[in-house]
Amino acid sequence: MKHHLSPKSEVCKILLSSPTRLQGNYSQDDLLIEPIHSIQNSRFDRLNTEILLGRYHYMLVFKVPLENKNNIIIPNHSYVGDYISTALSTLYGKRFDNHGIIESSGLFWMPNYEELITFSPHYYYPCYSNFTRKDIGINLDLRECHSIVDFTLNSKNEKLFRYFFNAAKFYLSSIKSIDSDLDKAYLDLITCGEILSNFYDYQKEELYDPDLRQLMERLVDYHVPDKDLSLIKNRLYQVKRRFVLTLSKLINEPFFDKTESRREDAKFTKENFEKSIIAAYDLRSRYVHTGFQLKDWIEIYAESEYNLSEVQIPGLIPNVDDKDLKNKIIRVPTYVGLERVMRFALLRFLHTNGVYIHSDLD
Repeated sequence: MKHHLSPKSEVCKILLSSPTRLQGNYSQDDLLIEPIHSIQNSRFDRLNTEILLGRYHYMLVFKVPLENKNNIIIPNHSYVGDYISTALSTLYGKRFDNHGIIESSGLFWMPNYEELITFSPHYYYPCYSNFTRKDIGINLDLRECHSIVDFTLNSKNEKLFRYFFNAAKFYLSSIKSIDSDLDKAYLDLITCGEILSNFYDYQKEELYDPDLRQLMERLVDYHVPDKDLSLIKNRLYQVKRRFVLTLSKLINEPFFDKTESRREDAKFTKENFEKSIIAAYDLRSRYVHTGFQLKDWIEIYAESEYNLSEVQIPGLIPNVDDKDLKNKIIRVPTYVGLERVMRFALLRFLHTNGVYIHSDLD
């Protein structure tokens, strides 16, 4: 016979954590997200230097349908924690971890703490700092997450839901991998952008750059049959062009006004943005096809709390003989820069598809 203090079958509790402290709580109908009281309230050592030894914990509580008591399969609702932690990470631009269920189906469960001891990134990375992000400045308060949580739990737009979360999970995977595998972290951001790019339908002509358009025009002048032209066009998948077009479409004016970079000469501008994104995709292709190491270049100039550059600092020439590679390295975004692009793109993707996030995304 169950004690009246035993776990309730219709209630599920999941433990979340973040290196960032959020105020307030989210409470709506049958769902609650609330900070857990902890004696570890400080992230500063005796020299007043910010450290990452402390984590802030949050309880996600929600009601679940009562299951048939004769069902021998115990339902696992931990996936809800995955969706919520991904949504919160994207909204606030901070890392959130799902440590699993601690109470569900009338049973107590053990949370997973493995991830708590497997990271030690630099505290000044914007996605790990204890400060609000510069752009899309969502206050670090759980009361700010209503719109994205409502979308997560109640969206009727299956396509929008699928594309957003498939892309956003790579964003969260990326910020979890910064310290352990920077190459993977960078590649995950590119994958995030690629997924978003496939949401949109582009006319074939939109995907052609000026050189390709001129080539097509010459083929028409040479009276190449239409069926041959169609065959050529259908083979031109233009994956990179779709990637660049989508990010250029999702980045708006306020993105360039509120930068993470502390150097004026190493931030994104309307003039350098497209070339920088192209360089990132090209270096990713080199990594995939040749094993080229990205980490040797993408953070050379950004690993400093006094810098946080988004693009490479002008005047610093990479020591490589390959001229084409050298030009790409000069233009490539740092990890800090590309992470900001993808978070902004993810949130504007939602905002422009009917999920209100912030006025800067109009």
